Parts: sequence; structure tokens; C-alpha cells
Amino acid sequence: MASIYTPDGSKVPLEVLRTLLIFLLARLSSDPRAAAFVAAVKALRVDWNPVAAKELELEEAVVIAMAMVVAADRGLDGVSGFVKIGIHKGKKVDVTLPRHKLFFGTDSPSVFERKRLSAQMIAMQNWPDFLAKSEDPDLVALVPPVVAAIKVGEVAEKALTDAVAARAAFQLGGERNKIFDRFNSVCATTYGALKALVHDHPELGLVSGYAESFFHRGPAARPEEPTTLDDAIAEVKSLEAQLVTAKELRDDLQGLATAHADQLKTAEEALLVAAAAKKKSDEAELAAKNAVEAAKKLDPTPGGKSKKKK
Repeated sequence: MASIYTPDGSKVPLEVLRTLLIFLLARLSSDPRAAAFVAAVKALRVDWNPVAAKELELEEAVVIAMAMVVAADRGLDGVSGFVKIGIHKGKKVDVTLPRHKLFFGTDSPSVFERKRLSAQMIAMQNWPDFLAKSEDPDLVALVPPVVAAIKVGEVAEKALTDAVAARAAFQLGGERNKIFDRFNSVCATTYGALKALVHDHPELGLVSGYAESFFHRGPAARPEEPTTLDDAIAEVKSLEAQLVTAKELRDDLQGLATAHADQLKTAEEALLVAAAAKKKSDEAELAAKNAVEAAKKLDPTPGGKSKKKK
């Protein structure tokens, strides 16, 4: 099959195979002399649908698991913020405090929370024990939410690992590869028969390339490798320039992403501090109100004498 494209199921997307199938089916259907090959390609086109549906299902499972990981990571960041407040009591973060170092090491909370889910869970695995032994009621009360957040993270991480493994297993074997093997087999049979038709029936006047015209071209081949030292040097320079440009773009995007993340963290920290301050303000206001009510009940008069009843 040197003259037609043979897709490799381990490398080629199913959408490319669909294009190849539709092209072949349409071309065969357009030529009465190729009618005998239409049925096999039609059956293959129908069988492509459930394979594609399965791959789409597995792709969606990976995306859903990725969303779960993001949600779990945000949950860990949330309980980390409460632990920070419990340690520093609403004051400015002091990374030199022994208790801060116990939980966050030398990182500030915002830096600590930038860790990826798996790394953050590893760093927080001893937090429930630390909190329980802290003898600080505010910190002890955080044991259940921290344990729950870590558990959610473990579930999300496993879901992503399983989803990626399932997708890889499907893409590297089984029914997906079979559909490619069947396509290549049908193409080989069809191509051979069409070449024989041209050879055995010269009276039909079929022009050169007749058999090849039934098959869609494959993806463009990679450029040929350089054959001289000058060509090789020129290619290296071109690739190095592309690499520099790509790195600059990456750094710019990373900078924007980091700045955005810092803004979100700062806003969340400010909200937590504001909430704590409001709670204290509300408590103080309630205490003052109660004191006023209690004072009214005493009904004092100047000089310390009680009012006479009429």
C-alpha cells in the first residue's frame, strides 16, 4: 500500500479516520465500477460511531475529573486560609512563628496555596494531627473541615488518574485499534481490486492514478531533514529562535496567570479578615446593647438614691 495513506491507530485521531471513511465512501458511490466495495465501507462507517462515542465519553471523563481536581484544590486553599487566621488571629502573617512553620514551613500562605493538588495534600497530611494537638480551640475546631478537604482531594486525584488511564488504555488498544485495522484492510483490498481493474481492462481507458483517486490524502509529511551542514545550522537557528519566542510567550502567560492568582488570593484573604472583623464588631455591639439594657433595669438616680414610689 505504498501509494495510499495507511493511518496508524495509535497516533491518528478518530476524526481523521472519519474523514478518510467519508471520502472513500463518497468516491466509491460515485463510480458504478466500484459498487462492489461500497457495502464494506458503509458497514465500517456505521461501526465508527460507537467507537467515537466511547472515546468522547472517556475524554469528557478526563475533563470532568480535571474540574474536580480544581474544585478540590480550591477547597484545600479555603481550609488553609482558616488555619492561617487561627494561627495569626487576624494579624499580619509572621512566617517566623513556630506554629506557622509547623503548618506552612517557610512559605507564606499564598505561596503555599499555589502548590498543585497532590503536592498540597502531601504538605497537609499531618495538619489534622497538628490541629488536634494544638490546644487552641480555634484550631482544634478546624480538624473536621481539614480532614474533609483532604479526603475530597484524594478522591479527585484518584478520579483523574483513573480517567487518564482509561483513556490511554482505550487509545492504545482494543476496539479503537480494530477500527483502524479494518479500515486499512478494506483499503488494501479495494485498492488492489481497483489496480487490477485498470490492468485487466485497458479497453475502459482508465487514466493513470485512477485507483489512487478513491483515497483521501493523509496528513502532510514532515519536511525532509537537512542534508548539508549549512542547512543543519540554519535549521538549528530557526528552531532556537522559535524556542525563544515560545518561552517568552509562556513567561508572559505565566506572569498573567500568577498575577491573577495573587489577586484572587489577596481578595479571599481580605474577605476572611473582614468577616472576622465584622464578627468581632457584631459581638462588641451586642455586648454594649446588653450592658445598656442591664443599666436601665437598675434605674439609678443622682446621689445613689433610688426613686421614691408615689
